[in-house]
Amino acid sequence: MSFIPPRADKLLKLAQEATFPTPMHCEAHVGAQDWQSNPESVKNFFSLLGVDVTVVPEAGHALPKDYVGSLLDSK
Repeated sequence: MSFIPPRADKLLKLAQEATFPTPMHCEAHVGAQDWQSNPESVKNFFSLLGVDVTVVPEAGHALPKDYVGSLLDSK
């Protein structure tokens, strides 16, 4: 099973054309076993935007609370 966001083709086209509006500071974090946001697809999409992606080992779609908490505390 997987999830495809609405207008995924349009989002990808904008990213490929470098017209997707990217925030000045952006990070993406995805679980290695995320069934909804495929890690390879996430890395491929965000690489077009110049955004760093962290794949969280042994995590699914709901990232572990301690991981997210420490991430937020560090910012």
